[in-house]
Amino acid sequence: MLNTSHKRTSLVPSSATDLVSALEDIWNSFTPREQFIVQKRFVDTSKCTLQELGDQLELTRERIRQLETKIVERCEKSIGHQIETLSKHLVDKYGAMIPKDSFTDTIDAVLEGVSSRNKVLFTKIFLKYLKYHFKNGFYLSPGGNIVISNYLHYINTNNLLLVDEMTLARINLEFWYKYRDEIKRCLGLVRLPYGSFARKDSVSTRVLDTLKHLGIPATKEQIAEYSGIPEEKLTNRLRLIRGVVKVSNNMWGLGSSKNSQYVGVVDEMLTVIEQHGGQVSVQTLKSEIKRRCNVKDSTITAYLYTAQFVIEDKMIRLSTENDVRLRPLAQTIDGRTGNGSPYWIIKVKARHLKGHSVVGLPPELAYYLKCEPNTRSRIPIHYPLGCRDMSITWRLASTTGLQIGYLADVMKELGVQEGDLVRLIVQDGARVGFERHSPIK
Repeated sequence: MLNTSHKRTSLVPSSATDLVSALEDIWNSFTPREQFIVQKRFVDTSKCTLQELGDQLELTRERIRQLETKIVERCEKSIGHQIETLSKHLVDKYGAMIPKDSFTDTIDAVLEGVSSRNKVLFTKIFLKYLKYHFKNGFYLSPGGNIVISNYLHYINTNNLLLVDEMTLARINLEFWYKYRDEIKRCLGLVRLPYGSFARKDSVSTRVLDTLKHLGIPATKEQIAEYSGIPEEKLTNRLRLIRGVVKVSNNMWGLGSSKNSQYVGVVDEMLTVIEQHGGQVSVQTLKSEIKRRCNVKDSTITAYLYTAQFVIEDKMIRLSTENDVRLRPLAQTIDGRTGNGSPYWIIKVKARHLKGHSVVGLPPELAYYLKCEPNTRSRIPIHYPLGCRDMSITWRLASTTGLQIGYLADVMKELGVQEGDLVRLIVQDGARVGFERHSPIK
């Protein structure tokens, strides 16, 4: 929060040119038509569309857009210093996620004495300059908006009841550890008794939280005891909870690691390592994972030797950025185009034509596209034209390489069939294109 005793000297100019008079001067400088546009597009609660406003003023949508742009430019020119100062204050203090209450209190302090109309106008102009978007109680920077959208997409796409904190952290480690409390509030997550997070505190989520905490199947009576849910409420509910299975006549547990959306092998490996202070013996880890997940030794070993983990002297720990080793690009590509752009070859499978992701491409591709490990990124597709952005998921713990998604449009535009070969071409290290690949015979 601002120190209100200094707000006039720190965020707005002296009384001769303060925001009260500056904003009033701006309003008075508008023509009647410009004032009408400002009222309809910036001030009124129900925003008028460009088409509706154009119809009222007998102007085209494009002309209205041009006038609106000029209005914004005039405002920024007149009060640009105040906008820059306020922007720096908020960004320095709150970063990529500004709580709505903090934003509103700061604006109110700075605009004390300003009319409600001009206060709304200033706020709209300021947000256009700041380029922050409002979502779920927070004003988010462009980068923050993307990350929060990725979190919501992950939760909604997988239809999760429980949300594992470590899984969320790995979507964007740096952002998570900087804004974890704000992220939880923005996502509307509640903390359950045993540490899991959920969109709501319910019988279903409490049962899942309890079984995950216990780590082993339990009777209905035990679940009631540990969860605090009356036993009679569980009688007809356990069999209906997604992710809970009956493992014997009177025992209930989480679904197997192969189909459970809540407990995965990698998640449990991370948990065990964390519980042992950051590193643990390979033997202990394997024993714990076998007990918790009931998977084969070969499955655990496959994950042990992914880039997510480092094994030294029979001890295992999480890898750091310096531990991730990538090969030279030339050793990973399948060839180069005539202009030198690298490409990778995808063999089209039936599932790709139905919209399923492509897997198996090397992590060097993600690195070349400036993606970060353990994140999901969107990459523009330059051609074929009209295709949605490609998604690329780079998980260090993946045993199958990168996961490339949203290629259904590409496959359709190229007119490929199962068994055909497609080139994924990277241009300028930032854009991708796809074309049919014809092997040299």
